[in-house]
Amino acid sequence: MSRIKSFLRKNWMKAILAVVALAALVVVITLAFRPRPATGEGEVTFIVLETHKEGEATFITWGIEKKVKFKKGDEAFELFKDQEEFDVDYSESELGVMINGINGVFGEYTGEDHEDGYQIWTYWALYEDGEYSTKGIDGIKLTDGIVIEFRFE
Repeated sequence: MSRIKSFLRKNWMKAILAVVALAALVVVITLAFRPRPATGEGEVTFIVLETHKEGEATFITWGIEKKVKFKKGDEAFELFKDQEEFDVDYSESELGVMINGINGVFGEYTGEDHEDGYQIWTYWALYEDGEYSTKGIDGIKLTDGIVIEFRFE
């Protein structure tokens, strides 16, 4: 214990600087990785991609990317459907908004059936920041820098 006291007496300034530097590092890391605010002003990127498969490979047939400014109170679906680049066919139900088609491309039966007997259909899949979304576009909260993508799969 006397060695520690002796060390601190001689190096007290270095010890204080080390603690302050460590605290500053914790603050910087916390701020860098904090979640984005759920609402406010910012920019959203909408991406629409029609893809097709050939064997195991997936190819992009066509795509559109559009960056759109939003303000507090704007909703993702309303903002998306109001863009002239996207001709959106949709229906609404108690479950929310269902995207039926975009720019004349609609889901269709592939002619194949799943082993459980269900038909396999193509559809517009929704991705939020690169991850398959578990909610519809009307359930997405706009945050600055968010990427909302529809992929025809």
